[in-house]
Amino acid sequence: MKKTILLLEDEYSLAELIKIKLESSGFEVTNFYLGSDGLTFLEKTCDCLILADYRLPDMDCSEFISHMEAKKIDVPFLVMTGLNDQTIGVEMMRRGALDFIIKSIGFIDKITYVVERAYEVKLMHQALNKSIENIKQNELKLRIFFENVEDIFFIMNKSGVITEISPSVFKILGYQPYEIIGSKIQNYFYKNRDFGIISESLKKDNIIKSFETLLVHNNGSIKYLSISCSQLDTGIADSVIIGVAQDIMLKKQAELEVIKKVMEAEENERKKIASAIHDDIGPLISVIKMYFDRLLYYYEDAEKRKEITGKANEIIATTIQKTRDISNSLMPNVLELMGLKNAIYSFVDKVSPVCHTSFELNISIGDISKPLEIFLYRTSIELINNSLKHSEAKNISIHITKDEKNLSLTYLDNGRGFDDTNLYNPEKMPGHGLMSITNRISMLSGSYEIKSKPGKGFFMKIDFDINLI
Repeated sequence: MKKTILLLEDEYSLAELIKIKLESSGFEVTNFYLGSDGLTFLEKTCDCLILADYRLPDMDCSEFISHMEAKKIDVPFLVMTGLNDQTIGVEMMRRGALDFIIKSIGFIDKITYVVERAYEVKLMHQALNKSIENIKQNELKLRIFFENVEDIFFIMNKSGVITEISPSVFKILGYQPYEIIGSKIQNYFYKNRDFGIISESLKKDNIIKSFETLLVHNNGSIKYLSISCSQLDTGIADSVIIGVAQDIMLKKQAELEVIKKVMEAEENERKKIASAIHDDIGPLISVIKMYFDRLLYYYEDAEKRKEITGKANEIIATTIQKTRDISNSLMPNVLELMGLKNAIYSFVDKVSPVCHTSFELNISIGDISKPLEIFLYRTSIELINNSLKHSEAKNISIHITKDEKNLSLTYLDNGRGFDDTNLYNPEKMPGHGLMSITNRISMLSGSYEIKSKPGKGFFMKIDFDINLI
């Protein structure tokens, strides 16, 4: 790389001596005797280092610097002064000179070292200025992105206090950035449990990806967002957490609509199958039963005929009953006939005499959608069956209630219970029935809480936000 020196020295012999010395060290030296010529040179190129005598024929170095400033020329410089001009050298340092050289005896031998050191400083300044410019450009790009990104971009400290957030938060959650900056992010979560899951993941893995959760809008409504964030160690301060929250409300609404349609289609199909079994298979078996009855008149041994026919009647009667059971399991027509509350009471009345279990039922919900009614019925029956088959529960309590905002199902038994460690891990979920229930809850945009310990019974609470179903 070419290292150019602009030398301003009006004493010809000294200028030549300095030029020879510097060129022998690899510098390219251009010399002018007048300051005005030096300014003209600088208007064409600024990639150089100035080595200037303070006193020139047409101006002194202070005036030369003033002209450079007026022309917005920013070039590093060194000043040479006489023995009696040290105060001038100090003044030049104050005005930006990298160094000053006193023209004492033997200064020519030291000038190469001083110039090389100043040139290194010049290169460092250039690199620093370039880095600063790059940082400014990157900051500008980031700011443009930050202010125009559709998703919510946020930065918070380890305590969860938001230190920066993109303007898109207003479009998605209805808050201005200044309303949120300085507050804790957990204040905006609809479910505290979700914030706890994110916090634990960040502590354990320093990252969490595409975690779907509910946040509270400024108007009190609920919004579905997918949050991804990671914890970064800056090396110069406490670690920070950088994250993105994506609005998935439309996606969740579409998913919910599809789920409702699928559930309705499933129930319609089950109803058709149930109707076919009941209307077609039932009468046929009844006809077969009538034919067997006729055998009483064709066998010579009346007692034998009666015995065979009796056994056949028992088998056929059992088959008819099983057909009816299949029909009811495929389509809970009891819901259409009796409604959710009476259907659950009816089921409990059937199992109570043979299970020696006490039931406490409280069902008060009013009108709800068909898919949700089916879910509550099937879930209640599934939980009761689990308690009766596996837990030996003596008391079972079911409460299903609805208010202006929430629909809840609370189930409690005093049976054997189980270890609820890692309960929210699908791979370790105890029993397929419970896993099926939790999957249905998620599909219907609900939430659930399960508590159980060996010998301590089983507790499950299911909640649905009325605005989301």
